[in-house]
Amino acid sequence: LFADSPLIYDADGVLLSDYADVIALSGEGIPKEIKKLINKANGVEDEEEKEGEEDKEEKKEKEDEEEEKETAAVGAGQDAQVAEGYYRINTLLADSKFLKINNATVDAGGNVQIGAETADTADLFRITPLGDGLYTITAFCSNKAVSLNGTAVSNTVNVLQKDYTGDLSQKWYIRQAATAGTVTIASAVDPKFVLDVSGGLSNEGQNVWAYGNNHSMAQTWKLETVSDPTADAPANGVYFIHNVRNSERVVDVYMGSAENCANVWLYDYNGTRAQQFYLRSLGFGNLYSIVNVYSNKSLDAYNNQTTSGTNIWQYTQNNTSAQMWRLVKNSDGSYTILGAKSNLAFDLYMGWTDNGTNIWLYTQNGTNAQKWVLKEAGDVAGMDVNGEDKNVAAGYYTIVPESATSKNLNVSKASVKDNANIELNSTFYHEGETFY
Repeated sequence: LFADSPLIYDADGVLLSDYADVIALSGEGIPKEIKKLINKANGVEDEEEKEGEEDKEEKKEKEDEEEEKETAAVGAGQDAQVAEGYYRINTLLADSKFLKINNATVDAGGNVQIGAETADTADLFRITPLGDGLYTITAFCSNKAVSLNGTAVSNTVNVLQKDYTGDLSQKWYIRQAATAGTVTIASAVDPKFVLDVSGGLSNEGQNVWAYGNNHSMAQTWKLETVSDPTADAPANGVYFIHNVRNSERVVDVYMGSAENCANVWLYDYNGTRAQQFYLRSLGFGNLYSIVNVYSNKSLDAYNNQTTSGTNIWQYTQNNTSAQMWRLVKNSDGSYTILGAKSNLAFDLYMGWTDNGTNIWLYTQNGTNAQKWVLKEAGDVAGMDVNGEDKNVAAGYYTIVPESATSKNLNVSKASVKDNANIELNSTFYHEGETFY
């Protein structure tokens, strides 16, 4: 009441100096209500009211943040209910980086990392629901399962590909993350550990490992559905393999040899079996064996080397990765042919197209020297288009080699004795040349 008295203010409403000290002194030890009136009279903001307003604002901000988090996290931690199919798995660290198998290798132990989208299928995975919220994640390029390195999990345990055994280290929970449309991928061994990009960095080839869930972008992924990658794969069959730079020349075995280590080169098309190759799908990764019709030997990377300049020759079929070839379809309908182990491309030496130009493996560069057109050779006598026996009907036949059509197999002198020699001879039209 004293502070509000008009007798202590001048005509302009300013507190008279004579009374200011009195009011200040009298403010000590008086009730809060009177003190507030004194502060108001002095034009001083009340500290208690100020702190109260700040507390209210801070509380309101926290409530808003919590509400926002709760709204964003609706469904977080629940099964993402991913349908079986092919996917690219995009890290939230960068729109242009995806989960990948290093170098699209088919080998067990191939590292899991992130990198840019490539045509070699290293970034394609088949996700298969197992029930109870569990999934397998299988690399299309190798048909191997994304797995922990070992059977236990803890921070920084590496992630790689292995042949599938059904172990928990190869099974994953794919759960909704806080950000709409994203997921976390947690280990079935202990779901507290999830797929994580090491260091939270988006570098090309940055490693992926298991790490305790911290809800960071390094542990958050988007699943992008892709169409069936096998749709562009060529059918099993017998083909001539033409180069785009000179379509009149094809892959050819040197001098029509049937020997191991015979070289493979580019040569004028002549329709012989030295230029015809069986393509047989291996059933995954758009991988094929490529077997010469005449020699029945596979195209093979010399000593299974993985360096640019590695030579290609023919060698006895052995089912190693040196004889596995990935066919990647290009936009012009041609194919790039990649070594399964090296990820290097069939390439013309120096880009030349002369007769006898060597064919080797070289770093992918997208040039026409690395593009090949498949032209069906049709049926091959005695074999079907998959290179399998035709199941010839029982009966009597003469057997004529392709390399010498004026001759046939013959039992020497039409002998009926044990150990009689089988030889190649001109046709004599007797029992010795007829076989059942």
